[in-house]
Amino acid sequence: NATINPSGPYCILDAPVNLTAADAGGTWSGNGITDINAGTFDPSVAGAGAHTITYEISGACGDTKTTSITVVNKANATITPVADMCDNAPIINLNAVDAGGTWSGTGVSATGAFDPSVAGAGTHPITYEISGLCGDINTININVNESPTAIISAIGETCQDNHDGIAWVVINGGTPPYTILWSNNETTDTITSLAPGMYNVNISDTNNCSNTLNVDVAMSGDLCYQPTIWVPNVFSPNGDGQNDILFVRGEGVSKLLFIIYDRWGEKIFEGKSMSEGWDGTYRGAKLDPGVFFYYVKATFLNNTDSVLEGNVTLIK
Repeated sequence: NATINPSGPYCILDAPVNLTAADAGGTWSGNGITDINAGTFDPSVAGAGAHTITYEISGACGDTKTTSITVVNKANATITPVADMCDNAPIINLNAVDAGGTWSGTGVSATGAFDPSVAGAGTHPITYEISGLCGDINTININVNESPTAIISAIGETCQDNHDGIAWVVINGGTPPYTILWSNNETTDTITSLAPGMYNVNISDTNNCSNTLNVDVAMSGDLCYQPTIWVPNVFSPNGDGQNDILFVRGEGVSKLLFIIYDRWGEKIFEGKSMSEGWDGTYRGAKLDPGVFFYYVKATFLNNTDSVLEGNVTLIK
């Protein structure tokens, strides 16, 4: 009776085994048989797959039987290494040589999604296990570094268009030294002389972990000046360097119209800025002393308008 006793399946790295049958004295053959008399079957020699094994008892009353023995490849749970990461980094999907296993550890889902913000700063053992007859298990450590955090604050302008706002950060966490970069390219923890608006700052530490924060420097509703205009009532364009040119004086003027008329109402001068003044001439000729009339319309930085009319005396 050459009936072979059931055997297998085996993993490819399992040790050789001696097959058995109902009656002894026969010889064995087939892929993976390394000793035909002892019936030694070596899975590593056979290789993965289903292998037909024959057992034959010779002689007049002999017998021959066959069986199939399955060899399964050993699973490889080796995990792909992961670089150190920051605790505010995005979720990553972990990988291993063979699929089909289950992940476990702090911050990792069963399917291998690792969230550093859930894990937190520290060193975390992560295990990947492929179950079954020829399964495998592997563990690696993932290092998560703490990211720098900060409190960001600001003081708005003291008055309109003064551009004296201040913003600053107080840093904690992470690993010093820190690198600071503001949206206006400043690199100190406190920045000054700021116009109103939103400013952001990026803080990074020695582990290249970073954080970005924003702060608003508020616009002031207060004026830094008293909107006003006035015109001197006399000037002397005689070349002595004193009061030779008639200017409109004032504060907070953004737009100006300045017109001089003679006593007959003829326009003899027009200026459109505070830096344009009348030098006492008309069409290049010096005018005689007398009384002239002016009209001034000013628009201020706060978008209000003012009109001023009066007379000025030209003397020599």
